[in-house]
Amino acid sequence: MGGNSIFVVDDEPDVLELVKDLLTINRYRVWTFTSAKDMIAGLREIRPDLIVLDIMMPEMNGYELCKFIKGNDKLKGIKICFLSAKSAPEDIQKGKEMGADEYMTKPFENRNMLAKIKALIGSAWEEAAPKPRDAKPTASVMTTSTLKKHNGNGMM
Repeated sequence: MGGNSIFVVDDEPDVLELVKDLLTINRYRVWTFTSAKDMIAGLREIRPDLIVLDIMMPEMNGYELCKFIKGNDKLKGIKICFLSAKSAPEDIQKGKEMGADEYMTKPFENRNMLAKIKALIGSAWEEAAPKPRDAKPTASVMTTSTLKKHNGNGMM
């Protein structure tokens, strides 16, 4: 079984939201970042199994970030998948030379992305789904006090 934690780094909020929604629905744990600098800070707290990484970003581009991660002994085991509008063969080749494990182009198909992620780190469904003998019925009752704890005011 693989891991299921994924960092997504892209300076386009719409792309971040789309990828996060797709992966979350498929039971991956997802953290999003709009810059390489923010993602590096996130690595101090969490070691993801995979980083889905845009190339064209301000400050530090995806190639540089990939090279940084793959050149660091503590981080080099993290899988990296580029997700970029750069689709020329030389761009894909450069991504592989920087150490990327996979390269996808924008726009992407959901099934294709999920298949590539599963090939890299496994399926989150396998890890998250209880075995039939371990499954227990649970109540799904949300009380007012639970709501208040959840969002502070009891309103949804």
